[in-house]
Amino acid sequence: MKIFDSSPEIALQRPRRWRTIVAFTLAAAICLALAVALFNQRTMYAAQLERAKLDLTAEQGNVKNLRKEVAEMKEKLDATEPKINSCASNLAIETSKVAAFAKQAAACEVIRTKLKLKG
Repeated sequence: MKIFDSSPEIALQRPRRWRTIVAFTLAAAICLALAVALFNQRTMYAAQLERAKLDLTAEQGNVKNLRKEVAEMKEKLDATEPKINSCASNLAIETSKVAAFAKQAAACEVIRTKLKLKG
């Protein structure tokens, strides 16, 4: 009877099992870490997408309001255009009157200076 059994099969199988278990455990840990990282990244992208969606909705509301304001301002501008044209034509009339008065004043001045010279 042998006291110590030193068969080579037992000695080789235990380290192989241990290495296999360590390798599978390491592979499982890496896969788990990758899954957690991908989930976190997906959650982060989803949050960014949701924020961008909210910002876009808010900006679309702002655009609608600005379009309304532009339409109102255009209506006001269209309403004031006849007034501006009327003022411009009145200004032209008044300018011609002032020019006529200036001519009369110049003529009067010429007559006055001639009368003083003769008289």
